Amino acid sequence: MKRLLGVVLFGVLVVLASCSNPFEPRDIVLVGLGDSLTKGVGDEEDREGYFGRVADGLVENGTFDSVETINEAVSGRKSAELLDALKEEEDVQRAVERADVIALSIGGNDVMGVFKKHALSLSVEPFQEEYVSYEERLRAIVEAIESLNKQATIVFLSLYDPVLLVAEDTKEVGAILEEWNGGMRSIVEERPSHRRFIDISDPVRAADESLYAEDYFHPNAKGYTLIAEQWLNDWKNE
Repeated sequence: MKRLLGVVLFGVLVVLASCSNPFEPRDIVLVGLGDSLTKGVGDEEDREGYFGRVADGLVENGTFDSVETINEAVSGRKSAELLDALKEEEDVQRAVERADVIALSIGGNDVMGVFKKHALSLSVEPFQEEYVSYEERLRAIVEAIESLNKQATIVFLSLYDPVLLVAEDTKEVGAILEEWNGGMRSIVEERPSHRRFIDISDPVRAADESLYAEDYFHPNAKGYTLIAEQWLNDWKNE
């Protein structure tokens, strides 16, 4: 009887150990969705920005055995365009269906669209108005992704603000970002088992010119490396 109990207990411990981490080291598919940040625009080392560095890092640190990457991000893409792609583009749909992890950056071009439209008379109100529509689209994007693949983990990258390099009122700009990122974080918290939020909106980094490409909008290789390090650190500590 004792021997039987011992075998049963051992079996239970093995099952619990196997379930302790939903991502035991194995082969995975990492899919990139969104805008130029996930595309890696500005990376003079041509390593697909933070996306490529994250893929390499997940193998180097032993999180996974191998990482196959599919990057469907498009430079300049806004949230409405990503939503359309998820509904209409078969390549994007197939990539999402195969994904184990989805790296998502979206919203930066929505913010910049408001900034450019109201640059001569900038105030908080247009950003607040656009945010309402952005949050609706973001929820629709998540719904579209999860209708294609409910098991994939979506990793949201926060908005960062290169406007801090030239803005006179950095507090006001920071408050706008905080609202938009707060909405993103709230969506993540609704399903934390399969959604994660990586915060890269550190204002000290955002105002550091050495982290940006020549266009002063996209990160350079150094900036992308810092983003990837933050991404990997947050993933490890979840």
